[in-house]
Amino acid sequence: MNVFSIPKGQVAKVFHENKPRLLGEGNHCIESVNFKFDGMSNLMDKIILHGTISIIRVPLGELGVSWLRNQPHFIERAGLY
Repeated sequence: MNVFSIPKGQVAKVFHENKPRLLGEGNHCIESVNFKFDGMSNLMDKIILHGTISIIRVPLGELGVSWLRNQPHFIERAGLY
């Protein structure tokens, strides 16, 4: 059994049954033999990458750049993507 206590403002990057997952704030209890902890990230990071999960935070007044369907994509509005 794996028990995690994730502090406010953080996410835990884990693989559960070979799928990437992000665990948010709070206590988590996971019973699985196919489980791997892969580190922590701060929710204020501009980019959080984990397996096939990509989260981009674009602050107000900034421009985000990413790839969408093999084409460059500009993110002009502030927010989480």
